[in-house]
Amino acid sequence: MGLLFRLIFSITSKIVWIVASIRWPYPFNMIVLGTLCRLFGINLLEAEKPLTGYYSFQDIFTRQLKPGSRHIAAESDVISPADGLVMDTFSLSDERPLYIKGVEYHLHDLLKETLPCKQGLGINIYLAPHNYHRFVMPIAGIIENVRHIPGAHSPVNPALQFLFPKVFTKNERVVLTGNTDGKLWYMILIAALNVGGIKLPWLESFQKGIGSTPSDHVTDHLFIQGEELGYFKMGSSILLLFPETDVSELNVHKDTPVKYGQSMIQKLSIDHSL
Repeated sequence: MGLLFRLIFSITSKIVWIVASIRWPYPFNMIVLGTLCRLFGINLLEAEKPLTGYYSFQDIFTRQLKPGSRHIAAESDVISPADGLVMDTFSLSDERPLYIKGVEYHLHDLLKETLPCKQGLGINIYLAPHNYHRFVMPIAGIIENVRHIPGAHSPVNPALQFLFPKVFTKNERVVLTGNTDGKLWYMILIAALNVGGIKLPWLESFQKGIGSTPSDHVTDHLFIQGEELGYFKMGSSILLLFPETDVSELNVHKDTPVKYGQSMIQKLSIDHSL
């Protein structure tokens, strides 16, 4: 039964991708896309353009916001990189499994890399279809590497994860390796149902070099906190991982909504004793 569901979702993903790309001329865009916004609860009041300025589902999902729509927290804080729902916070260790929504994972399987991690923190953010789909730099620093890991496009919606065990290690994902003050952290962008594209417009080699095998793109690109990194084509999940850190105060909790720019970890500091 599980295999049948996965096949159905795979076919559905391709169909939705095609439909989402259809461009609707005025006034049909007002009818079709207006219905979409009502169906998914998409709020365009913060959007850069009114409904008349969008011509496809994809335009709506990748919309820009009006300047000033989000407040960026203090530079010492780690901010939410996206609008979404905090599904879980969890501890990190290379010596024992980590648990995300009760499912067992290992750091190596998520990153395809072995980390010397005795203690740390992870945060899982779920982006629903109605959420703003662009993501930003959670803390100022350098993106040293971008790793693309091919995989499936299974749903990451918690209600469906019993059909797709360990979805975070089976789905397509992109691992951003960040460096802030000499300490590494990771942002994992996980593809989901109907999400065939994770876009990083600033990295040309990534846009052209995605294939069927894992690939690394060395970047050493400096970003300020809150600067846009890219966008998802529809809905997805983001995992933030901070190995070897001592968190003085976690400002978010599981099952709470967040907006990009909101403080998640106050005054992030590195525990040099670890």
